[in-house]
Amino acid sequence: MIERQGVSMLTAVGLEEFIAQTKDEYVAKAVALGNDAPRRAQLRGSLREQMAASPLCDARGLAQALEGAYRDMWKKWLVDNG
Repeated sequence: MIERQGVSMLTAVGLEEFIAQTKDEYVAKAVALGNDAPRRAQLRGSLREQMAASPLCDARGLAQALEGAYRDMWKKWLVDNG
């Protein structure tokens, strides 16, 4: 389950490049990032903004989606029970 959450969060923030399919791939990606100082600096400079702009921090959008889901469930209940 935690792997799926990690993939979902990395995808939402636009960092799919860090998704690994195997332990060996994970280690390889970590070592590559560890050896890439410019990339780490770029990430440090942009990660907060990327996160803030991602769906993960879109409280309004989440609330609207949740309201829509409740509305759809209510309408279905009316059709099934009304």
